Formats: sequence, C-alpha cells, structure tokens
Amino acid sequence: MDYAAEFEELFEKAEKRYVLTKHKNIDWKALHDKYLPEFRKATKDRDEVGNYIAWGKLCAEFYDGHVTYAAKEKVSDEACRRAWGNDYGLVVMALADGRYAALDVDDSLKKQGIHQLTEITSWDGMTFEEADSKSVMRQMKGYADIDNEKFYSGLFAAGVGGDSVKVTFIADDGSEKTAELPKIGDYQDRAESYLKKLNQSTPIANMTFTKLDDETACLKMCGMEYDSEASSSEDYTMMKRQLKNDLLDLRNEGVKNLVLDIRGNFGGEGGVVTTIASLLAPEGKHLYANNPLWDDKKKCYVLDEEGNYVVDDAVEFEGMDLLNGGKIIILVNSASVSAADHLTKVMSQFDNVTVMGFTEPNGSAQGVSSINSESGILILSSSAILDKDGSIFVDSDESRQSGDDLDIRIPFDETAVHEIFDEDNDYIMDKAMEQMKEK
Repeated sequence: MDYAAEFEELFEKAEKRYVLTKHKNIDWKALHDKYLPEFRKATKDRDEVGNYIAWGKLCAEFYDGHVTYAAKEKVSDEACRRAWGNDYGLVVMALADGRYAALDVDDSLKKQGIHQLTEITSWDGMTFEEADSKSVMRQMKGYADIDNEKFYSGLFAAGVGGDSVKVTFIADDGSEKTAELPKIGDYQDRAESYLKKLNQSTPIANMTFTKLDDETACLKMCGMEYDSEASSSEDYTMMKRQLKNDLLDLRNEGVKNLVLDIRGNFGGEGGVVTTIASLLAPEGKHLYANNPLWDDKKKCYVLDEEGNYVVDDAVEFEGMDLLNGGKIIILVNSASVSAADHLTKVMSQFDNVTVMGFTEPNGSAQGVSSINSESGILILSSSAILDKDGSIFVDSDESRQSGDDLDIRIPFDETAVHEIFDEDNDYIMDKAMEQMKEK
C-alpha cells in the first residue's frame, strides 16, 4: 500500500474543503512537508499502524476536534497501544495548585515510597512539559482549547521512557528522592481506565431524566441524537412532545431545577440542540447561530474584501421556559464536542444557566464531512457556522481560546482525587448539587 500517495490525494482534497484555514492560520505547505516523510516511512515499512499514527499527529496540528482520522478498529487499537507508551505503575496529573501527583499507583511502587498523591517533581530527568511533548499519544491529541490541554498536563509523560525510568518525588518526610521504575506493561490500559473514571457521567440512558432530589432532576445526553426516525427525517416533533411531557410531569412533582449532563457527549444533530434549547430557554425568540452566504454557482462561500464569511440568514428558536426560570446547570468536559459545544454556547447566554466542569467543552462546532480512502476516512470541518456578530461560532483561532467558557471551573485538587478515586463518587455532580443549593 502506498500510504504516501494516499496522503497526497487526501491532503489536496482536505485543503480545498477545510473551512477554518484563515481562522486558524493553517500553513498547509508546512504541514505537507512535515508529515510526508512519515507517510513515506509507513509505506516503506508496510506499517498500517504507522500510517494511522501519522494521520493522528497531522490531524492534531489543526487543534480542531472535528479533524480526525478513522480506520479499522484493530489498526486504531494497536496505534493507541503503541502511542500511549509504557506502564511504569502510575498515572501523573497536574493538580490545581501546580503540583504533579501520582495517581492510580500500582502496589509495587509503595515499597519505593510512591503512593496516591505523592508529588512527582521530574520524569526521567525531564520536566513534565518536556516529557509530555515526547509522548506519541500527546502528539496525536490536538486539544482545540489550550486550557483543556493544560488540564491533562503530566498524563502523557507517564508513558514516556524505555525499559525503566528515573522518577524524582517528594517523600512523606519532605525529602526529595529518586526511584527507578521498571516497565510493567503497556500504559494504555492504566491511562484509559483512569480517564474513564475521571470523566464519568450520570449512569442512565441517553435523553432520559432522573430525579436527584425533590427539586432537581438530571437530563443525561450521551449524544445529540434521539432516535433513528428523527435523525433520518430531521423531524423532532415526537422528541419535543415526549421531553416536554416528561418535564411537565417533573414540574408537577415539585422539580424546579435541572442538570444537563453532557459530559462525554459526542455531538450529533443541530435539531436536537434546538429542541432542548426551546424547551428550557426564556419565552421569546432567541438566536442559535448564523449561516454564511453560499454561492451556488461557484459552489463556495461568499467572502468579503478581508476574506471573512458573509452572513446569510439566522437560525432562531422560540423559548418555552418549562422550568419557569429555574436553575439550569450544564456539566461538561473536554469530550463534550460538536453539537454539545452548540448547546453549551446557546444556553450559556441565559441568566439562569451555569456551565461547570474540570474543563471547558471541546471547542469544535463547525459542520463536518468526510473523505474516504482505501486505508481510512478523514473527517474535517467543512461547513461554516457563524456567531451573532458574523465571527466563527465557538471554534478557537490561533489563540486556542474557544467561544465556550466555564462559569465555574471545579479545581482538580486532593479533595477531587479522594472523592473520585477513593470514595467512588461523582464529584462533579456533587459540586453541581452544592451550587444548586446556593441562593
């Protein structure tokens, strides 16, 4: 398989189709020249996994959660195993106070004096920023919002090294010590198990309600999808009727407030966002987003003299305020992407809405399309969506600060670690309920 030739073909098509080139100041030639050697090497080595990793690293350069590469499951699984690196018996993460802490520590490290929340000061002679940068998995993670990247600092470093690594840490007596930790396996299982626990969400089905207390309910949304019929027809009448009836029943039971749990929401359909927002927004007409003007003859968007998109028409919705102005808290994390970014942006304009989490949503909101090849599928942002002022909706520019922000950033500190990993609690939800009780 000639992966380099396939890269050339996909890359040329992607450059023509990608809608955020100016917004993100993408240097296509530089990216082409940087990654072509990796695809040539994958071709020479007949390395299908190496091809996948090269695409992952290239896609990460866009800092756009919609720019991804998909391949056969066995290829992506092996690529992730290779990219995560080696397991040395612990995960490392930066705490809110700036310390790097050992987490999910293997029992074998206790004899070295390393346990849960031991402060780690260097990794194999490197700072954690340096070690993170050497992780192949980190190179494949292009966080759209730089604040989300900072949150995961240290996580990738803990897989970097050879047969052993030298780790410097603060012992319980306050002294600084160094331990040599041998490789005990692949880091993938430990890292992914840790992330699953960290990014947990309410364990109920998609688009279902559960009562949290007498006055508060939760609506869980794994994805912005309702059912296959609504998706194929783009008719959300039945969905709206069902959710409206559910909300009215809850209101009759005394429910005044709502938690929207969209942690890990993979996105989906704008019609679902509009439906949810219309049920909860204050009465009256509200703006969702603007569509850019399309030139049907030239088959491209119309740009002004400065190369910016020209606004065509507005997407609006009518609010019903079924909670009568009650408190709404939206729980998010860095995996809340696409239509989940939309819902966060649309709802955050209202005074009774609070967005909470350890991290902001992903920060990627444009429409997507895919380009197929023999080895895989390249997915990218190809349909522009504009904010009320005509600027790009949500997605970050070179600053990597997206248009979706938190109202309350929950500190990832020792208390959070204890509650999540020792007590098995949903700490984010607990903090949301504390917020609900505040006047």
